[in-house]
Amino acid sequence: MNCWRLSRVGFILCLLLASAGILRCAEVENTEAFPQGKFDPTLSPGGDQVAFAWASEGGVHSHIYVDQLCSWPASSCKGRREAPLRLTTNSAPDFGPAWSPDGQEIAFWRRAAKVGQIFLVSARGGVERRLGDSMVGHPQLAWSPDGRYLAFTDRDSPNGASAIFLLSVEKASRRRLTTPPAETLGDDLPALSPDGRTLAFRRTLRAGTAGIYFQALDGAEPAGPAQRLEVRWEANHGAEPITGLAWTADGMAIIFSSAGLWQVAASGGAPARLTEGEGRITTLSVARHGHRLVYAELVPEMEMWRTAGSSAYLQQYPPTKIIATPDDVGSPNVSRDGKQITWASYLSGTWEIWKSDIDGKNAVQLSFLGDVPTGSPRWSPNGKHVVFDGKAEDGLLNDIYVVDATGGEAQRLTSSPSVDIRPCYSKDQRWIYFTSNRTGTFQIWKIPAEGGEAIQVTKQGGYVAFESLDGEFLYYGKGRSEHSLWRVPIEGGAETKVLDNVDPSNFALCESGVYVLDAEAKPRPEIHFYSFATQRRTLLPGLPADTTVVPSGTSLGAAPGCQWLLFMKEGPVSSHLRAFNY
Repeated sequence: MNCWRLSRVGFILCLLLASAGILRCAEVENTEAFPQGKFDPTLSPGGDQVAFAWASEGGVHSHIYVDQLCSWPASSCKGRREAPLRLTTNSAPDFGPAWSPDGQEIAFWRRAAKVGQIFLVSARGGVERRLGDSMVGHPQLAWSPDGRYLAFTDRDSPNGASAIFLLSVEKASRRRLTTPPAETLGDDLPALSPDGRTLAFRRTLRAGTAGIYFQALDGAEPAGPAQRLEVRWEANHGAEPITGLAWTADGMAIIFSSAGLWQVAASGGAPARLTEGEGRITTLSVARHGHRLVYAELVPEMEMWRTAGSSAYLQQYPPTKIIATPDDVGSPNVSRDGKQITWASYLSGTWEIWKSDIDGKNAVQLSFLGDVPTGSPRWSPNGKHVVFDGKAEDGLLNDIYVVDATGGEAQRLTSSPSVDIRPCYSKDQRWIYFTSNRTGTFQIWKIPAEGGEAIQVTKQGGYVAFESLDGEFLYYGKGRSEHSLWRVPIEGGAETKVLDNVDPSNFALCESGVYVLDAEAKPRPEIHFYSFATQRRTLLPGLPADTTVVPSGTSLGAAPGCQWLLFMKEGPVSSHLRAFNY
């Protein structure tokens, strides 16, 4: 099979199959195919930067870039993000960066003609130095802890089995580390232990199954035969391929990807799941210090679109994609003056709050809570603040935060041992409404905008609330399982049902009505508008024919005057980077 003639996603899958020994990619005949998004990540030794391959701005070829992990630590990149630093500019595609142990250099490989060329470049950019070639089209590089050698995948002959070799960075000389038996397809995915005494790698049998193996090392020479790491899976675990592996920083365990991320002791045993992942994980990297991990996975892009609202003609606001990113994005909200939008995104490597112009340009990160995932941002009526929710450090509970719209440190407003989520401002900006289960069931509460004692608003269930723009009513869903929209007078009174079949996370208010996303509609999801005046629910026209509207946090955002509407649409599958602490 020729990987280079496949689609972008097919290209990555081809590389996965090829690296597993199931098929071999043919020589390059068309290098215009490449994975969409950022892929092949490698962490700096301290875990505060990441290098990756990326074909930016719809480019034809992938190149090597370096970027900060903005939320790690929180002080690393306040305000507007710097653009990623591009390290390579060659006309051939570059892949597989590997960060040197001292943090000064990055090794990578370049696909050229029939070989994979191995290069070295400064982590700050500069002149490249070619170290050698590999007959394997994807050499998969790994540094020795002393920075003197690079382990990589190669073969002795074009039709031979792949094996792990060691390349001297100083002399460019090479030596073999593994010798795969005849009944195998070869060895790949090298990873050298922090003490340099053990090489971990994947060995694939001709039947297609693969395992993790250890090769003991005496300096730069193999010491004895390779031994298989005993991974004791549960009986119901499928035979999923191993697509990446790395040592933990202390050298006590191996982290590997196989239908999710797993950690297993270097002595063997039952693996512990770290994350299931949203899609297919392709590669991973672990920082040499600390517990930072980054991986790439294939999942659909999330796109933010704008279309005409109930009070505008379709010609005024034709369906337009305003944000498309290989990093997750959701929960759009429009400022009261209609000039800015805020949303939650994974752009920085963790979920943070962002803002931009209404066309998606001039994006600025507002929150910097690092490993506290954030979401559900809402503008204050005067546009000076954004309120949002964020998970507590235990990953189970949530609190309410507020941040200045020009940036700065977020203020935590709630600290109850409860789930506090989905906040919004009152019209007079004196109160912030939010959803909480602090009494045992989810209800709507409100807290002074400057912080203070919370007051319960609903008594019979409540989940996600918005105050009407005239300040007369509070609209809210009854609960996550009861799909109906209710309202109660701001000054108090009876709770009244407004509309059935409303997911509490998927509605947005404007002056004359409410937009509702019906994610279960067939043959595809639909957006409706419910008019307060006529009390009728009508289908919103003008969505793209291929629209797959998907819930993403709170999925809709309405502009003032019901002029236009933001919604989230599923885009093509691409490679996303994810970072977390293991």
